[in-house]
Amino acid sequence: MLIRMLDFVIVGASFLLRWVVSLGPYSGKNTSPLFGDYEAQRHWMELTLHQPLSKWYFFDLEYWGLDYPPLTAYHMLLCGKIAHYLNPSWVADGSSRGFESFDHQVFMRLTVLAGDLLLLVPAALLLKKKIGKLAYLGLLFNPCLILVDHGHFQYNSISLSLAIIAACLVTEANLSKRLLGAIIFTTSLFYKQMQLYHALPFFFILLGQASKQKTLLGKLTEVGLYGTSVIVTSSVILSPFILFTNDPAAQLGQIAHRLFPFARGLFEDKVANVWCLLHTLFKVKNTIPAEAQLELAALLTLICATLPCLRLLWDQSAKAMANAMTGSALAFFLLSFQVHEKQCLLFVLPALLLADTNLNFVIILTHTAFFSLLPLSVKDSNIGYYAALRLMSYGVIVLLRTEMKRDFTRINKVIPGMLDGRNGGFAPIFGAYFILQEIMLYVTHTAKPPTKYPDMWQVIISSFCCGVFVILYLIQLIFSLKTEKVQRIDLMTEKVLAIRRKNKNLKKTE
Repeated sequence: MLIRMLDFVIVGASFLLRWVVSLGPYSGKNTSPLFGDYEAQRHWMELTLHQPLSKWYFFDLEYWGLDYPPLTAYHMLLCGKIAHYLNPSWVADGSSRGFESFDHQVFMRLTVLAGDLLLLVPAALLLKKKIGKLAYLGLLFNPCLILVDHGHFQYNSISLSLAIIAACLVTEANLSKRLLGAIIFTTSLFYKQMQLYHALPFFFILLGQASKQKTLLGKLTEVGLYGTSVIVTSSVILSPFILFTNDPAAQLGQIAHRLFPFARGLFEDKVANVWCLLHTLFKVKNTIPAEAQLELAALLTLICATLPCLRLLWDQSAKAMANAMTGSALAFFLLSFQVHEKQCLLFVLPALLLADTNLNFVIILTHTAFFSLLPLSVKDSNIGYYAALRLMSYGVIVLLRTEMKRDFTRINKVIPGMLDGRNGGFAPIFGAYFILQEIMLYVTHTAKPPTKYPDMWQVIISSFCCGVFVILYLIQLIFSLKTEKVQRIDLMTEKVLAIRRKNKNLKKTE
């Protein structure tokens, strides 16, 4: 009973934090004519409410045309119906574009909180049971997710929570749970197409699970069951466009075209990925033909995203799955096309599953991702909330100093000298990395960039974060390749943690 009450307090505190951030500015506030992501989501509510299904993916593509999968569209329709019931002017056909009011902001923010309540909280509680308390707390209080969904304004927690729940299920020994995991991951993919970042880990772990069957028929049967579950789920989600439109082929083709706009090219904004960094140094955008850019990006992404997943063929543990999801998504972020800074959530949240055993890696990855969101916060006029969340993250580091020290010992056992080698190994570099971030936060907030280079602060931040992400990807890959040694040390760590939990329980009982 006491534990349940504590969960209520923790979840309540995390929602209070979300609500405080949600009272601030949002993407595109008072910036006509297109406004921002806030208006995009509002417009989709209006669009799905007033336009027939056959026009959803064709309607007025120049003004926030629908470019997310059908589950997002269905969600927007539900929100649109509720908005119309509460105040028709919020989603009035045509005349509501750019609508802004305090009441409407409260409604829009509550729709995001509702998604967190329905999916993020169950995902966090599942992590607590299956992984540990640090993963549970990390998901509830993750500053990146709070800033993007409740500050900038999006619904990332829905697809990400579904993916995390699915990841926990596909590591289970029970086949029915693994099938359910495949179904839930498919729904996450049909909510946001960027869940493709996690498709490779799910493919490899389900293939690895099937390979455990003793006979060839058993292996093929299990693979067939996974494939059938994905196909049936996809068919159900797409069925309205197939059954209730005059030209289903055209509908499905347009949906695919809207979800994957290859024609936009490799670059869209200055973010912390390899291509933006290379363009800053060598003007890649101007020297390599656009078609060759996409081909090169696709090849490198496929190779680098597959490498962290290979371990899943023989190790289907929750930690191996978390490693693969983190490494694969990080590779996609660094090397694929059309990357947005908000997509850092796709490797930050799976990394939380490693928090109880790889704490320092998770802290540095999350901290760097949060730093990469600084330009977005400046753009949204959310710098005050960003600074407050950053201060909170430092408080978390202070509270976890004992666990961090324990994890440093583990790292040195896996790779001797990495942190305490000549000149301190990487430790001084990581110290300098924190200091540089605070300097850039101060400079961004107080000084204007040179007129000749208006994007200078953003370029410096994205280039710095890209360099750190590359190092972290390589570290994660090295650890995944040192399979036997890592597994032995992880097993020892888990035994020690189990003994400590047992001792704590005994003390409580006494």
